[in-house]
Amino acid sequence: MERLDAHLHLWQIGDPGAYPWLTPDLGELYADFTPSMAEAELADSAVDGAILVQAADTLADTEFMLGVAAEHDWVLGV
Repeated sequence: MERLDAHLHLWQIGDPGAYPWLTPDLGELYADFTPSMAEAELADSAVDGAILVQAADTLADTEFMLGVAAEHDWVLGV
């Protein structure tokens, strides 16, 4: 049986205004979480794939996720 992460967010805080909710007061969350980081975490946890979920309600975030999905087999849906 495959293991799936059904709710995975990715973001890069270096894009000004992209994630207005993501502020330094959030501690450990205030850091980039990239596709390569997610792939490593999934592999380390024996998770076979993930569904990406928006971290911001924007067209840019949707396009970012679709681009990640096109490049990575572990992304099973957006």
